[in-house]
Amino acid sequence: QQICFIKNAQKEHTQLKSIQSDLKVAKEIQELILPKKFPPYPELKSFDVYASMQAAAYVGGDFYDFFLIDGDRLGVVVADVSGKGIPAAIFMAISRTVIRAIALSEVSTSACMKRSNQILCQESVNDIFVTVFYGILNIHTGVMTYCNAGHNPPVIIPKEGKPSFIPLTNDLVLGAIPDRQFHEKELFLHPGDSLFLYTDGVTEAMSSHLEQFGNTRLLENCRLTKDSSPKEIVKSITSSLDEFTPGMFYSWQHSSVVKGPHFLPVYFSNLQTVFNKDKQKDTVFLSGRDINFTFNNSTSGIHNFSFDLESGQLVAIMGGSGVGKSTLLGLMNGNIHPDRGHISINGQPVNSSLVRQWIGFVPQDDLLIEERAVFRILWYTARFCF
Repeated sequence: QQICFIKNAQKEHTQLKSIQSDLKVAKEIQELILPKKFPPYPELKSFDVYASMQAAAYVGGDFYDFFLIDGDRLGVVVADVSGKGIPAAIFMAISRTVIRAIALSEVSTSACMKRSNQILCQESVNDIFVTVFYGILNIHTGVMTYCNAGHNPPVIIPKEGKPSFIPLTNDLVLGAIPDRQFHEKELFLHPGDSLFLYTDGVTEAMSSHLEQFGNTRLLENCRLTKDSSPKEIVKSITSSLDEFTPGMFYSWQHSSVVKGPHFLPVYFSNLQTVFNKDKQKDTVFLSGRDINFTFNNSTSGIHNFSFDLESGQLVAIMGGSGVGKSTLLGLMNGNIHPDRGHISINGQPVNSSLVRQWIGFVPQDDLLIEERAVFRILWYTARFCF
């Protein structure tokens, strides 16, 4: 039985290495789509551009783009496709191509977003959508017209004054609802001003203490980069993000499978050693009594929920998008505090310091293998846990 287990493990490892190799190639192809020559227009001295992208997975849906529309106008795009992995990467390539093609023929950002939305609504499957900020900068006057389709607001870093988020145009994402009207606003960039565009991967970056980088830190980092070049601004904020999220990036190459703020990474070899031994005799009980939690300014949430679980059980939490699955997991592992009720492990409150230091997590994205059916994903998860 042990030999059979090892052979199956080797087979699955080979399959995963093959998937990993394919994803690496896909990442290289995806990176070829994005502009990488900086400065992109060395002959033009009235502006400067720099960009960088670090995908959370091998491939993903974030992208940026910029292009000269004519001798006076520069188009800039930053976007974020919902989801991750291969589907997001494919829709990213489609979105980038559609937006650029239309932008080169449309004089306004709102018209470009309207036409792009119509096409992407036809191409979208599985409710995939994309948030987009698209701006047209007159490189001689400094006037930028822009449309924000559900994206994070860029930060203007003025030569004089404090950095701030630019106003939204209050438009919906692309690829979700056809026949929508889009709007645009105007921004004036004075000599020495900078505009920082980004995706939610910046503000939602998570520290080892499960704290987000957030808008306040972003604005402060932008303030510290005043009078810096675009490249220096990007490098500085990237460095701040790396310092804020040490050790939070999960990597198959290093075989790290479980990470937490209060213990060293647990590797596959550690798991294999433990799971090949006799089962531990002590049982761990996870219990919840009369749990209630509601979201801010809403009656939605979790109401009067109780449960009793013990080690050795595999429990699936199932439901539609937005019904509270992640919230329930947050309550069960102590990251979220219930409004009423209590959750305990072997009688100890789950959010107590004694218990918290022993709770780890497996990032959700590392259990979602795009090429696998739901059954196979559940099977992998079960094998991982037991």
